[in-house]
Amino acid sequence: MASFRRVYYFTGPTFALENIKKKRLKLSRFSECNDVFELASFNQADPAYRDRFADWFAEIDGQMGMLCFCKSWSSPSMWGRYAGNGAGVCYGFDVDQTNLTDVNYVAERLFPSLTLANFFDHVGEEQMVDLFATKSVVWSDEEEVRLLWPLADAHQEGRLYFASFSEAFCLREVLLGPRSRLTVQQVKDAAPEVEVHNTQRSPSGFDIQRC
Repeated sequence: MASFRRVYYFTGPTFALENIKKKRLKLSRFSECNDVFELASFNQADPAYRDRFADWFAEIDGQMGMLCFCKSWSSPSMWGRYAGNGAGVCYGFDVDQTNLTDVNYVAERLFPSLTLANFFDHVGEEQMVDLFATKSVVWSDEEEVRLLWPLADAHQEGRLYFASFSEAFCLREVLLGPRSRLTVQQVKDAAPEVEVHNTQRSPSGFDIQRC
């Protein structure tokens, strides 16, 4: 029996309601993420390894996308960065936790002695999390949780790929940003089974809270 975990996804106002109506989210591509060090957590001092990495990056980017969630929804910086300065929404999903990976935040690049020649002496299957879900500590406030998604299993529209909601990836709640123009009723009309809440600035702290 699957065990589910509640995780949160921020989005701006433009497609906030459309995503709900179409029951899907756009997959992020590694080559288009805001962190230029995606998939590059390993030390690349060896020029030969850097060249091989470029080929490998392109290969992975052509095969795999991801959905980037957060552990919580109350951070004002997350609403500012990813939800249209508070004018967007935050979705709460229940996701099969066996498919989720918590991002690991580090201060230095991994495997400082890595070269192309000794790569497989250092790196095996147990380092897949290091490859796909390790970022600089400067991003740690995001508390990111990742769901990798093969592009072959996604719905494609032009250059974009979408992941459809399912029993293992189920929308449970929608939090409307403090500056959102959407109403609770608009969201309930699109998804009657989903909990919907307005939010506001906390009157006593620097967080966002339900009204």
